[in-house]
This record gives sequence, structure tokens and C-alpha cells, in this order.
Amino acid sequence: MKEVCCKFPKEPDFLKDNKSAMLHWKMRNIEHTRMILINNMFASHDICYTHPRILGVINHHGSISQTELAGHMNISTAAMSCTVKVLEKQGLIKKSTNTEDLRFNNITLTEKGKKMHKETLSAMLNTDEHMLEGFTEDEADLLLSMLDRVQANLLKISENQGETNA
Repeated sequence: MKEVCCKFPKEPDFLKDNKSAMLHWKMRNIEHTRMILINNMFASHDICYTHPRILGVINHHGSISQTELAGHMNISTAAMSCTVKVLEKQGLIKKSTNTEDLRFNNITLTEKGKKMHKETLSAMLNTDEHMLEGFTEDEADLLLSMLDRVQANLLKISENQGETNA
């Protein structure tokens, strides 16, 4: 396994007085580092960062169309088509024709896919638990509450953009 370098680049001095720019800088660094760690953990399984989440969505639904899956992942159906082909080739998922609507395929996890989902979920949750090391329960709750507010603010922006584009 290759060595993981998780050094955060130092933020530029001009950002220090701009809270929103610092938020962007820190969130990007956190998620980028998490992505590197997870990609390295799963490199031996030939899966990448987004695959465990896709397996999780399929596992949750039991059976799902490719279009619905793309919607849950917030990506294009074309991009999902490529990913589905990779996961199918690896034997993690199975596509079958939807008997009620022949235009759609149902995607389900294979036994290998179920096992991979369980393993990757466990590894990712372990990584995420380590991200909160040294936090008290109250601090972790406060951080999550604040991130919920950031997420709600982003949703408002998204909704406003939708109204503007309508």
C-alpha cells in the first residue's frame, strides 16, 4: 500500500480575516484528506471514494433504477452509467430488466457487493469516528449542529438559484 500524505496546506494569509473563505478552505482540506484516506483503504479492492456510498444507496433500497440511483448521488445518468458498468464488471452489482417498465433496469447488490458494502461502511465509520477524537460529546453535538446550519444555508442558496432559473 502506498504511503499516505495528509499534510494540510497552510492557508494563505489573505484568508485569515475572511471567515467564509476560511470555512471553504478548511472544509475542502478535511474532505480532500478523508477522500485520500478512503481511496487508499479501498485501493486493494479496486473501488474508489464514491463506490461505497453507491453500494449503500443500493443496499438501502434493495433494488433501484439507474436513474433513481443517479438522482440519489446527484450526478448525471451518463456518469452513473459508467460507474454501474464498473461495479457490474467487478461483480458487486447486478442489473436486471424491470418487468413493469422495460425501459429501466433494476440494480441490486450481489453477495459480493453486500459483503463489500458491510466492509467499506465499517472502515469509513471507523475513519469518521477518529475525526472526532478528543471532542467531548457536547462538542461533537455542537459541531454537527453547526454543520447542519451550514448545510441548511446551502440548501436555501440552491432553492433561490432554482427560483431564479425558473
